[in-house]
Amino acid sequence: MWESIREITKQRPRSVESEVIARVCATILFASGFKGASKILTQNDMEVCEACDYLIRSPRQIETNLSKIKLLVEADRMMHGSREDRVRAFELFVNKNNDTSIGKTEFSSFLIGYLASRIAPGTIRHSSVLNQISHRYPSAMLWYGFCSGFAEREVNILELNQRRGVDLPLSARRVIRELFRAEPILGAPICDIGYSELLALSRTGGDPLESIIKTTPGSAIVELLPGVFTSVNVSSKPPIESIAREFREREILTTMGEQIERLRASYKALFMSQLPAKEAEQRTLFPSRRKEKKYVEPKE
Repeated sequence: MWESIREITKQRPRSVESEVIARVCATILFASGFKGASKILTQNDMEVCEACDYLIRSPRQIETNLSKIKLLVEADRMMHGSREDRVRAFELFVNKNNDTSIGKTEFSSFLIGYLASRIAPGTIRHSSVLNQISHRYPSAMLWYGFCSGFAEREVNILELNQRRGVDLPLSARRVIRELFRAEPILGAPICDIGYSELLALSRTGGDPLESIIKTTPGSAIVELLPGVFTSVNVSSKPPIESIAREFREREILTTMGEQIERLRASYKALFMSQLPAKEAEQRTLFPSRRKEKKYVEPKE
């Protein structure tokens, strides 16, 4: 349903495919104890599930199975140095990882995401280090965000009296707010349109979101299931086709008005021509008020 909504509303393609996102979510759910998520997981994903399970239970230590990977152990040892050393260790691991037997598997994406989270623990400020390799490891960015949530944020002396926590950007805080917001099932709807309604409007051939009233400018909230909804972008500028169609409609109306006026004039002239001269004069709309002067012969 989510994919079809994006196709109907002509959204931009995501840098990460939906299948990759679903597999990462299923791996985290399976590691958290929800065994029903194993339906879309493969045998190769089980190693990542074990690593996630260990990370949830002991986020400050490397799992025993991961400690057998020499490249990871060396990189993790350098992650305790300065910020520059951590970035250098991450780049060294990525370069050497391309030549090893680990390959381009999901497990390799998890390791890269984990090491990226160790550059600045508790933050996602260094996501730019994954830009150059996102095409080879598309889920590394997802694992980077997951692993960053388990590392305590580093603070300086000025921040000792402040609350410690994960330093999330504004977009992530909005996601958390939406996830934990109370929403009664029988309450007033907060969505602009339902999935079935959007599907029906899409079959008319036009833009299904063009005429609906939206609560937020530039976006529309579509309900997938009761209590489950998604937001899609809506262009604020009318498309070129709609502008051309509106101009054409105005041109047609103007032409029709001119033709109607001509028909009225022709009908009036035809109608007046069928009447006798006197009756035609009496039926004039504005008859002349001037009286005709009769000629009187002068008396002798």
